[in-house]
Amino acid sequence: MGLGFLGSVLKRKGSGQPAAPAAKAEKASLKAADVAGWLEREFPERAAGEREKLSGLASDAKSMVDDFRRNVGRIRKKEFEHGDRTYAAVNMIKDTWAKKAMLSFSSYAESAGKLDASAGGITFTAFSTLYKDTMKLLNETGMVPKQKMVLERYFEDESRKMGEILKSLRATLQEMGAAVSEPGVLRCEEKVEGTASRIKEKAIEKEGLQSSLSGVEKQMKSNKSERAGLQEKREGVTKSPAWKELDTLDRERDAYIKEKDGIEAEVSSRLGNLKRVFKLFSHESQSLTKDERRLLESLSHSPLKAFMSAEPDALERLLARTLAECRKERLSAKDASKAESIAPLISTGFLRKSRARLSTIAERMTGIEKRRSEIDVVSEKKHVERVLETAGMEAESLHRHETELKEKITAADAEITRLKKALEEHVRKELQRDIEVA
Repeated sequence: MGLGFLGSVLKRKGSGQPAAPAAKAEKASLKAADVAGWLEREFPERAAGEREKLSGLASDAKSMVDDFRRNVGRIRKKEFEHGDRTYAAVNMIKDTWAKKAMLSFSSYAESAGKLDASAGGITFTAFSTLYKDTMKLLNETGMVPKQKMVLERYFEDESRKMGEILKSLRATLQEMGAAVSEPGVLRCEEKVEGTASRIKEKAIEKEGLQSSLSGVEKQMKSNKSERAGLQEKREGVTKSPAWKELDTLDRERDAYIKEKDGIEAEVSSRLGNLKRVFKLFSHESQSLTKDERRLLESLSHSPLKAFMSAEPDALERLLARTLAECRKERLSAKDASKAESIAPLISTGFLRKSRARLSTIAERMTGIEKRRSEIDVVSEKKHVERVLETAGMEAESLHRHETELKEKITAADAEITRLKKALEEHVRKELQRDIEVA
């Protein structure tokens, strides 16, 4: 490049130097979205100097890349002509490299075009992207040793020109890399705008969560009112005359069940104690009828069942006969004692009275069940309790959802606070200024 280019580089170096430290300024309190604008107002000269420097570097880089592209185009069109057999191989090596390089230039042109289209002057993001894309271009258009040897030997003028261009471009890229790495207003703006954008997104997310929480809280209030109404309705049912009657019937039924169980347990115990006696008589006696033998076998296996199914008179006659036969036989003292326990069963009328009482209990329980079926408060209470149970499960679900939303809101608050601190730190590190993000 000529002296004009060197002069512009020297000028950029002068204009891009950080300003001298100023007196400690008052701590500014700003909204996240306003910090980038505040930087422009607070550091106008420095921002303008940086923007001029970046614009100059970007312009020089694009100009050099254009020269590079045109030189590659000339190399691609030029054919090595010679009488020996090497010309075909030389042209093929040259064409392979040039074709690949031209494809890289096409991709680069899109990135450079976006830089030209940016409104309000160059941005640090666009400049940083151009720097990365230019570095990528150099890597993609690099030559392997064989390609470099062919171009330097057979396309000497074009190769020398390309070397001069690339040397200047690398020097400019070194400056661009330093500009990307060093602190500055424009670099700070990029970080601030990115962080402010994330704060805005998180604030919108929080707003949505709060709206959802408000809806859930309304549902919880409605659910609570519904459950209170259902509980009141259930209490009304249980305090009604019909329910009181039902309660009385249930207590009577429970008393009868208890009495029935007691009678059956005593019958089962007293007859069960005679199982061995019944078996002895069944085996020894030859004068039993078929029905009597069947009843004796049933008594020896399931005394209570036999008692409930047999006719009371037939059962007493069979027991009396069993006792009489046992008294005739020579039984062991234990068996004889058991056989004698038949006597009070007959003399006191225990079995007959027990059977009659069980029959009475059965009749009264049938009456109780019939009356209970006529009282419809049970189905009403069950319906209320089913609805109340459903409302209770809904309340639990709403409570879980409420807890989840509150946790997410707390997390969003924490993230917003963290991002605000990060934004403050960007400004402190880049520009040595303290701000407070509200």
